[in-house]
Amino acid sequence: MVLVFLLLAAASAVMNLSGSAVIDAAANEQQISALFVAESGVERMQGTIWQAARTNGYTDATCTGLTSLAAANLGQGTFQYRGAFQFLSATSTPSTCGGSILNPNCTGCTVTVKGTIGSYSRTIRALLSLTNNQGIEGNASQFTLNLNTSANNAAAFTNLAYRAKAGGGSSAMIGSCTNTGGSCLITSTSVSGWNLNNTGTNNVSGMGVYASVPTAGTYSITDTLVDNSNNPAARNYVQTGALFYPLSGGSVGFVGSFGRDSGSNKTIGTSTTTGSLPTTWNCAAPTNATGYGGTASASNAAGANTLVYGFSSWPASAANQLNHMTLGIQPLSQILRMTGTQGDNLYSQIWYSYNPAYYPTGATGATNGANFTGTIGATFSGTITGAGATKTLTITSGVTAPAILTIGDTITNNGGTTVYGTLGSLISGTLGATGSTYNIVTASTVATATTLWAKSNVLRLATAPSSGVLTLGDSITNSGGATTYGTLGTLRSGTWGAAGSTYNLTGAPQLVASSSLESVGTTITLSGTISGANSTPSTGTALAVSSGTGTFDSSTFTGSISGTTLTVTSCSNGSPANGDALFGVNVRPNTRITGPLATGSACNGTYPVSTSQTAASDTILARAAVVSVTSANSYSVSRKPTTRLASSALLCGGVCPFFFDNTGSNTNFTLTNITSGDDWASGFACLSGVDPAQIVILGNLTAKKTSWSEPIQ
Repeated sequence: MVLVFLLLAAASAVMNLSGSAVIDAAANEQQISALFVAESGVERMQGTIWQAARTNGYTDATCTGLTSLAAANLGQGTFQYRGAFQFLSATSTPSTCGGSILNPNCTGCTVTVKGTIGSYSRTIRALLSLTNNQGIEGNASQFTLNLNTSANNAAAFTNLAYRAKAGGGSSAMIGSCTNTGGSCLITSTSVSGWNLNNTGTNNVSGMGVYASVPTAGTYSITDTLVDNSNNPAARNYVQTGALFYPLSGGSVGFVGSFGRDSGSNKTIGTSTTTGSLPTTWNCAAPTNATGYGGTASASNAAGANTLVYGFSSWPASAANQLNHMTLGIQPLSQILRMTGTQGDNLYSQIWYSYNPAYYPTGATGATNGANFTGTIGATFSGTITGAGATKTLTITSGVTAPAILTIGDTITNNGGTTVYGTLGSLISGTLGATGSTYNIVTASTVATATTLWAKSNVLRLATAPSSGVLTLGDSITNSGGATTYGTLGTLRSGTWGAAGSTYNLTGAPQLVASSSLESVGTTITLSGTISGANSTPSTGTALAVSSGTGTFDSSTFTGSISGTTLTVTSCSNGSPANGDALFGVNVRPNTRITGPLATGSACNGTYPVSTSQTAASDTILARAAVVSVTSANSYSVSRKPTTRLASSALLCGGVCPFFFDNTGSNTNFTLTNITSGDDWASGFACLSGVDPAQIVILGNLTAKKTSWSEPIQ
């Protein structure tokens, strides 16, 4: 019996052990399966990001958006990127990245995913690192830059730098350029760019290409280098590019370009760091087979809203890369740059600047004030008699029209050196007439008839304006604007702008005999019947005088932007003003000052700005810009022109103001950090209809899983 009992106990133990082993084996299998399910979640993350990157759509939301997905079924289990556990998450690096040049490139996505099988789960945390090469480079005779656009009627712009020679032999040149998405537009019959071949002693060549993309999709731009015999010619090359999306419902178009050396027009050179454009060139549309015969006009440049600058160089040192580009007084912002790895420092850069298009078609002129004849105050003969503080002023020789006398005028001696008091109420007679008497509070007496002055804050128009429009808030000056008498206030009597009408003036009382006067203000009034596209400016449009008399000033200062606060630390020219459009190497497009000085002083204080951003301290240009629009014929601007706009002046926006400085004309450009002997080639192009917030860098994106861990649960 004992033996039987022992055998039964042993059998029971064996059966229990066997069952436990089976259970352990099943649990282990489920845990391993849960790990594989979690790994599948990581693979899904990689696929999601890669697909978004291929279509130029990878942003921080691509990564963080994974946490909004419901648990995904896979076989007998599920995986998810969110749940009750705090560690389930997806984080992009940087936290705000991708989408356009307004944001930094996304460099990584860290995801935590939980895989579940039955009652068992495993969690994985993985980092996907991304490298965005801003272009392509290498040594070849044919190379392709890929692009993908989600919008119709977009456009790509590429800048190619390549070595014309490789040791001895003939120079390489562009044999062909093809665009699978549309036209490449740099052929023998149609040029929308430039082709600068075999430039300079070191033989760097440059080509800028505008490529239209009529339909959304995935395309490529392929360039082929050939020798003089039309055989493939492999050379070191670096090619960069950017994709420009259109404004809503519109299309990106090509307006004009310039990039060929002609005489002293140093658009290209071997040792020049400054140069000039032809005085007649400002984005003229090409009209001949080579693309360089167009007739320049301000309307062409005003119709473009984006200026693109492509730069190709082979510097003596890798440290001598172009780091600032200024056209006249206008700084451009860098979109991208890339240096080749072939050992010769060859590199390509693309720069740009943006300003809303504006050209008032049908306008015959613009003014910001008026010319007229007027008087302020009066002269007369009189006496001051009586005792006590209040005395009597008697006019012995009355005021001569068109001058007038007004209660409240300041009465002084002839010359204004002695102030007797303020003209009080009329006691008898008619205001300003001989024999009339007035109260005056003064300690002085004038016993005999003496020439007196009545300095006033009242302007009287002797004649209606001969040109321009008188506007509330105008500064009243002498003819030519050398002396300012005050700011035009409300109408006192008569009809606005009519002869004989009177107006309040702010400022110190003045005496101005009947003479030619003018008003200068921030209200722009256009004459003519204005119609057509871009004929009415938008808020923030920077302006220039394209023809006629009158110039807008500007301000150059050192400043930085954090969020929507501009901090100015010093001014080198003038000071910023409320409503100014801001331009700088680090400043986002379409940024303007939206309010008066908030703290500190004009050149050491803060201002609010329109676009939230982070801009490191650098030189910033503040230009006169549109503050508000009443109609196509009337709008206000941020600063008064230094010279009043004559009735024949014409204004422009878009790219046009970039070719005008504070003197009314400037076609010079300056390259910073380029030294004598560095070989370079460059060119400009003007595009229309560009959305400044949607400019995407073309390049090659590589993604690699660089870390993997299993957090403790």
